[in-house]
Amino acid sequence: MKKVSKTKGILIFYGIDLLLLLFLIIAFLPFSRKTEEPSRKTALLNPNAVETIAAITLSVPDGTDAGWRTTVTLTKKGTLWTGSSSESSGTYIWPCNPRTVQSLVTDASRITEIATKATSAAKWKNFGVDDKHASIISFYNAAGGTLSQLFFGAEDPLTQRLYFRTWTDQSVFETQDNTLQQFLTADESYWADPYIVPVLLSDEEGLRRGKLENIAPRDGLQPDYSLKKECGNGARALFKIYKKDDSYIVIPTFVASPAFAQKDAEAIAAINYRYSISGWTLERLIEETKN
Repeated sequence: MKKVSKTKGILIFYGIDLLLLLFLIIAFLPFSRKTEEPSRKTALLNPNAVETIAAITLSVPDGTDAGWRTTVTLTKKGTLWTGSSSESSGTYIWPCNPRTVQSLVTDASRITEIATKATSAAKWKNFGVDDKHASIISFYNAAGGTLSQLFFGAEDPLTQRLYFRTWTDQSVFETQDNTLQQFLTADESYWADPYIVPVLLSDEEGLRRGKLENIAPRDGLQPDYSLKKECGNGARALFKIYKKDDSYIVIPTFVASPAFAQKDAEAIAAINYRYSISGWTLERLIEETKN
């Protein structure tokens, strides 16, 4: 057997060491990088644009491959907000819950921390923020210009934080809080004023309504009850009430007080919707309208 010289042995030894060192560098290289995603603080809606908001839309997919969506549109006229839904093709217009609308605007314009998860549109579907699968919140000014449009997708399975993207950026981000998740609904009953006499008319909290109903009585059908309520500020509420199974369907008409500004009065006059109430609530309403 041929002996290896001392010099060659040393070279081989150092060569093996070098290879091992390179192997360790390559093996542990990912751990030497920063594992944290780049993050920054920002508002998802420019706080300076809040006063110019004239309309908000909430567009939510049905969760099937068909790609159907339900869209709720909230419109500001004067100082009041009214809403409509694609469920009725915009036929019915209802008063919005002002607290819910204000909470959405406040949360969207609050400074929050976001982390970048991807920087390419090719990754959108992986996070559920593509046009087909995302729930979309859009804010518009009076001219129809987009103030902000946010595409919300899936939750991070570990942190339960939402993935989203904006209308101006291909990047996918992760929110550090989920305050906007509660608003990702196109349920019109959620967005509508919860009271039989809405606060935009009387500024009071009274009897609560049930679910909004996109139905109409057949032609010529007379209401089972016709009630009228006078509000303390001079406004009036008229109710046509129809019995349906174990509940009642209410079709209200509202008349603004002379003290209302013209645009507010026009918004109130345009309201046309219906909702259900229970028999117990009907009895309370009858008592109230006797006075």
